[in-house]
Amino acid sequence: MRNEARDEIVLEHEHDVPLPDEVEFDSLEEVDAVVRTLRRSALQYSLVIVALLLAVPVLALVAPWWFARPVWGGLTLNFITVAVLLNVTFLVGALAYTRVANRIEDEMLGRLDDDLEYRDV
Repeated sequence: MRNEARDEIVLEHEHDVPLPDEVEFDSLEEVDAVVRTLRRSALQYSLVIVALLLAVPVLALVAPWWFARPVWGGLTLNFITVAVLLNVTFLVGALAYTRVANRIEDEMLGRLDDDLEYRDV
């Protein structure tokens, strides 16, 4: 009689096999690492937003053509930037941060589904 590995697995108890509806919990260290990484990423995105917000009044002080010269229909570059471009930029930044944050969380906590394809923004 040779010692061959059996293809079937013998379980001593019924609870050895994880049930499909069992919940998997992450350790506190893993969650803490994810929170630190997300906080660092949020601070980076926040610095970009603050820089964009501060650029508008600085340009108004430094460059008079930015604030005073009408460009389109009597609107200045300053007004167009504040009314339209900043809002669009913030929306795109929020969507980009959401994708990055979800990807970080999924990768660090090991929940990356094979079905989902993440593409860089």
